[in-house]
Amino acid sequence: MCRRGAGREVRLAVREVGAPTRQGGRMSKEEEYDPIAYWRRRAERHISEGIGVVTSGSSPFVSRVIHRLEERGLKRAIAGIPLQGRVLLDAGCGIGRWFPLLEGAGGRVVGCDVVPLLLTECRRRRPGVPVTAGDVRSLPFRDSVFDVVLTVKVLQCIPRADQPSAIGELCRVLRPGGYLLLMEAMGRAKEGDTGRGSRHIFPNRPEEWIEMARRGGAYCLGWFGVDYMPVDRGLEIIRRAIYRLLHPLGSPKGAYSNDRSDTALQGAWRHLNNGYLI
Repeated sequence: MCRRGAGREVRLAVREVGAPTRQGGRMSKEEEYDPIAYWRRRAERHISEGIGVVTSGSSPFVSRVIHRLEERGLKRAIAGIPLQGRVLLDAGCGIGRWFPLLEGAGGRVVGCDVVPLLLTECRRRRPGVPVTAGDVRSLPFRDSVFDVVLTVKVLQCIPRADQPSAIGELCRVLRPGGYLLLMEAMGRAKEGDTGRGSRHIFPNRPEEWIEMARRGGAYCLGWFGVDYMPVDRGLEIIRRAIYRLLHPLGSPKGAYSNDRSDTALQGAWRHLNNGYLI
């Protein structure tokens, strides 16, 4: 949790997001990854599940468990913030799964997301909440308009080169004295590592997230971890074992399958400090 310093105008230049550039005739995995295109495709595949896109593809039970653990962490984070009557931005709101919690705490919620399909579903589910299209790297809002700005597993899904400018954008739209809440993946970032054994998750150490927020004009009030990877991994192992017992000859047509690879799951476990910063 960070707070923007009062009495200081903050504005970071937002890097223009265009076609990936080549280095030495080849593009790195991070350069090849287009977050907007990737998450639009993922939303099209999993919109019917009615959950967060980042946890989509898991079994409904696993997704519900993860959601509850995230919800517990978010409740802990907002417990010390006076949200009553405050204008709050949920940046990367998806289908609006956090709107009831935030409104229940008294916040006046505004949402934005880069995926049109998710916004359509969000408006259907939460017709009373204003939402708009917007990329966290270039938000469509004036300076200093929100009392609280929140991201839940959003910054971790954009390349590391864009993360500082994205946090700068979050600070830009935050009023002096406002609160910035980041619930993002923690992990060890090595040279050339694209993150968590995955091409679309880019974690950082807690001190690195905090330093990016500090450069945007905020100072850290505190942070804690919400580590559900052991739960996620354990439930997935049990689910796969049961599935193999029920289908020893292979997957029948139309059967459920998880779209995450074993390699990605094993890569996540290589991070000793896995979990989420908030």
